[in-house]
Amino acid sequence: MIVILAAFEILQLTGILKVTQIVANFYLFMFSIVVVSVLAVIGAIFLGMTIAHRLMERKDFTPFEEEMFSMREQMNRIEKMIETINKEK
Repeated sequence: MIVILAAFEILQLTGILKVTQIVANFYLFMFSIVVVSVLAVIGAIFLGMTIAHRLMERKDFTPFEEEMFSMREQMNRIEKMIETINKEK
């Protein structure tokens, strides 16, 4: 499938086959859409598997996640301080 699409791309670049001819050919157009869609789904599956593996592999948090947790704690402290100031008024 990829070889066929690559061949059409080469034919377009050399000027042998025009883009309007490809769009006009309904079957070739649908074939191209199906191939790109299938490859996109396969890529998304592999990307999801990679992300899931990385998340499951590491048991500790990344430095970014630790920084986000500390910022959350700081925000909670600031909110409590503001509440106590508002209560004193």
